[in-house]
Amino acid sequence: MFGDEAQEIHVRTKNFDDRWSHDYVFPIKKRTFDLQDIAEGEYFFDMDPGLGNATSFSFPADIDVQNLELIVMADNLGDGLHDFYVRTKDEAQQWSLTNISVDILMDQALPVHWLDFQLIKRASEIDLLWSVQQAFNSSHYNIEKKQDSEFVKIGQVTSENTEEVRQYSFTDHSPQNGWNYYRLQQVDRDGTMDYSEIRSAFYSKEIDISLYPNPTQDLLYISGLDQDAPCNYRLYDQNKRLLKAGDLAENTSIQLKEFSQGAYFLILEVGEDSQSFMIIKQ
Repeated sequence: MFGDEAQEIHVRTKNFDDRWSHDYVFPIKKRTFDLQDIAEGEYFFDMDPGLGNATSFSFPADIDVQNLELIVMADNLGDGLHDFYVRTKDEAQQWSLTNISVDILMDQALPVHWLDFQLIKRASEIDLLWSVQQAFNSSHYNIEKKQDSEFVKIGQVTSENTEEVRQYSFTDHSPQNGWNYYRLQQVDRDGTMDYSEIRSAFYSKEIDISLYPNPTQDLLYISGLDQDAPCNYRLYDQNKRLLKAGDLAENTSIQLKEFSQGAYFLILEVGEDSQSFMIIKQ
């Protein structure tokens, strides 16, 4: 190759008419570049901004330069093919050649890969569990619940921002009686959004209702009703004929004095739940 003495590089060009230009002469001198003398570096995409004007990075004293891992910021690059360059500078402030060029294809960030999304119903709440992969650009997850005809946000979980598999959870402490519908909105750091599939769970609140006295001669008292939920009752005889119906308030009673002795069936509707009881009239 080259010796240590000064050298010249000659460059000429040719146009579309096959006519050559004059030679352009660039003097150069070979210089040994010791990796241990590297003090800093810089990188850029596509167009060279000039020595010292690119994005700089440093080399820690104990770093293995030949196995350096460099994280670059490419947020401002548009979609398409780009050239990536790196050069270094030693302690004598001498720059290396811009000697690393890599073609990079920029595209929109890969969407989060939804691996699993399930609901677990408990006594008074519903747990949402989900797992994802390829969430490197992810910021957070919005938990949305359907109310009337629209999904509304009921919570938020921060993303761990990694390409590895991660599990997340959220608890709805106020499920509604009946079907509850949920979906997850994943939000990237740049504001891009992606949605999970919709999941649903049927919830029925445990109702501890007491009827007393039973058997009864006139008044049948009812306790344990949910004061936040509407409650209706219907009273049937053994032939399934409706005898009486009405609304109930918390800890109220039903008058049975007008009915003859025998067995009756009482149905209580609390919210979207219902329970039936056998009543003995003496």
